[in-house]
Amino acid sequence: MSGLFPFLPMFIDVAGRATVLLSGVDAMVALARRLLDAGAAVKVVDASPSAAMEALAPPLRLVRRSWRPLDFEDAVLVIAAMREQRAPQARAAARHAGAIFAMPGAAAPADLTFGAGAAWGAVSVGVHGAGLPGGVGEAIAARIEALAPPDYAGFLAAVERARAGVETALPAPARRDAFWRAAARDAFAESPADWDVWIRERLARA
Repeated sequence: MSGLFPFLPMFIDVAGRATVLLSGVDAMVALARRLLDAGAAVKVVDASPSAAMEALAPPLRLVRRSWRPLDFEDAVLVIAAMREQRAPQARAAARHAGAIFAMPGAAAPADLTFGAGAAWGAVSVGVHGAGLPGGVGEAIAARIEALAPPDYAGFLAAVERARAGVETALPAPARRDAFWRAAARDAFAESPADWDVWIRERLARA
């Protein structure tokens, strides 16, 4: 894998943490929404943000001017748009402030690259094609999302409720991991009326 895919798949927790967008164009609106949904404190620095971006404030914070290095203080993530003319300076300033720098869709150097995603409840799967058009990853993510049964999110919610009980019943980590692996696999093929009962019955057999 290392010879083919040059990135390390990771997820970043931005809840309650400062993130800075260096553009308020329409192309950045969906990303701003994703950050807000993830609980981030989002600041957009742009002299002329789009109406769609303005509509997100508040809770999004708008700063109507060009960015300055001081804008990156306490930020965990700084994101520039493809049109950013000072990308090298922005990356250097972000790194100096201890933030991760990203520039979605651009060939310019960045510390982080965004991919498409598929999600069911508490589980999210990220897809990124290194060097490929973004639409390729989006199509693959959509296909992965379609593979799960309609109520897989219900299974995952039941897993959260059953977790403590399973840890008590199966104290050995190896047995517990095997139980959850088998349950997650079999849940793709089954659609019980009650996932909580389904998990309890499996646990009784285990």
